[in-house]
Amino acid sequence: MILVQEVKFPIKRKNLKTLKDIMLYLNRSQDEKACAKYELKPGVGMAAPQIDVSLRMLGILIDENGKRYEYAIINPVVLAESVEMTYLPGGEGCLSVPGKNGIVLRHNKIKFKATFYDYKNDTLEEKILLFTGYLAIVFQHEFDHLNGILFTDKVTNDTKDIKPVEF
Repeated sequence: MILVQEVKFPIKRKNLKTLKDIMLYLNRSQDEKACAKYELKPGVGMAAPQIDVSLRMLGILIDENGKRYEYAIINPVVLAESVEMTYLPGGEGCLSVPGKNGIVLRHNKIKFKATFYDYKNDTLEEKILLFTGYLAIVFQHEFDHLNGILFTDKVTNDTKDIKPVEF
């Protein structure tokens, strides 16, 4: 297994371009016409190791309840996780494992710190955020990629006493 390295500061332009490319892919992959034209698979998240870049970077793009969540994340560190677990009722899928899906138990809330890249304005900002529900699930899925873990390593049928995420 290849070790996924922390991004060193000052960040190289090529690494910022990689993160911007991840975000552009996610944007295009959520457009039906672009998906058809370029044969893209729709996605809401992607980690750098999925495109053979062994750096701790990931992107998330979700439209949920009329709100857009768009994050380009560098060197995330989990600070806290809820005891309460949840899962996607239809199971998780992954761009790296086409055609497969499965139920994965995830923390309903996750608090983490990271450097966030605003690729539209080319700025960086360190923040601590708390994600809940679906956003927390997507973050944990992508964060697992940074640690060499695929969702298929965590698939379960045991959802007793655990509520699925609502969105």
